[in-house]
Amino acid sequence: IGTAAHELGHALGFLHTHTRYDRNRYVTVNKKYLNVRLIAAINVTLFYTPSGCGEVLKADRNWTKLEGNPYNMTFGYQDGYKKCHYWITAPNDTKVEVQIVNLPANVSDYGCKYAGVEIKTHADQRLTGYRFCSRDDINTTLISNSSTVPVIMYMRRRRNHTEAVLQYRYVEGNANLYAD
Repeated sequence: IGTAAHELGHALGFLHTHTRYDRNRYVTVNKKYLNVRLIAAINVTLFYTPSGCGEVLKADRNWTKLEGNPYNMTFGYQDGYKKCHYWITAPNDTKVEVQIVNLPANVSDYGCKYAGVEIKTHADQRLTGYRFCSRDDINTTLISNSSTVPVIMYMRRRRNHTEAVLQYRYVEGNANLYAD
């Protein structure tokens, strides 16, 4: 029964501790005591955290590219969605400008229920943000009401290899809400 429970854990997205992307935050590996034949089993590629998934991104005056892909996220989502959350921040008294550079071709759907990117540029960021999943949305530009913009990239179906590409920068605080 132990093996079945172990494999069920893998099916649900659990990883062995030594192969988790965030292992080095919690575990220190003393390589002095390693069996050299087993080193390949403990080497970790940051495969599970695309473009700083979950981190705060600092906006600059120049465009910075964000390439996000929740496809390889394998833990923590009981609702069937895989998500990457980003917080784009800018200096006080400025706003964040976000432009959609690319979206995948296979996820366009009314309401973007299967996959897409949600950008929260409005004043009340507790509300659902603007959702984009159609290639028709490429080049859409939004300017925030504040100096912080939450961005959520998400997908539900494994076949939807969802990589969204955005670019962002900060603009002066008197910029229009919607750019031309």
